[in-house]
Amino acid sequence: MISIPICGFPTSLPGSEKYKAEKEKEVYSSNTKKVATTEIVPGTKGKLLHVWSAVKVLLTNPTFMCLNLAAAAEGNILAGFATFAPKFIEYQFALQSSTAAMYIGYVAVPCGGGGTFLGGYLVKRFNLGIKGIITLCLGVTLPCFACVLIFLINCENVPFAGVNIPYPKALNG
Repeated sequence: MISIPICGFPTSLPGSEKYKAEKEKEVYSSNTKKVATTEIVPGTKGKLLHVWSAVKVLLTNPTFMCLNLAAAAEGNILAGFATFAPKFIEYQFALQSSTAAMYIGYVAVPCGGGGTFLGGYLVKRFNLGIKGIITLCLGVTLPCFACVLIFLINCENVPFAGVNIPYPKALNG
């Protein structure tokens, strides 16, 4: 049902060619050599050659690569946090695993959505270009990565007979 209205949109918006040309000027500096792209005609041979030229264009695009690296780093941080934070909260505060996971969800989901909206607002508010967006992304990611290191702080284990200290010999009989 949702796709039916979407089919009414044109394949390209009016004025999009001008916008694309401006963005290409911003992405490719004068010393970066842009790979010439050719029109891909369906049914022609050499499809694999087109794929390799498209991959080369993507791999030589510094903005694309920097944002991909940032997304990969954030994904690794989030995956580690989502995996181990509930278990950490469970043991530190003697909670059930479902309650600890729910608390992490209460924190992670609004922060993820809020961060997305805040990032979009900052880009629009300060009219950031590509270099500004990369700087913003790097400036936010590095402190977040440093904050994850707080999980290395821990307290000594409480002595617990039979778990981390042996039972007294008198009880073993």
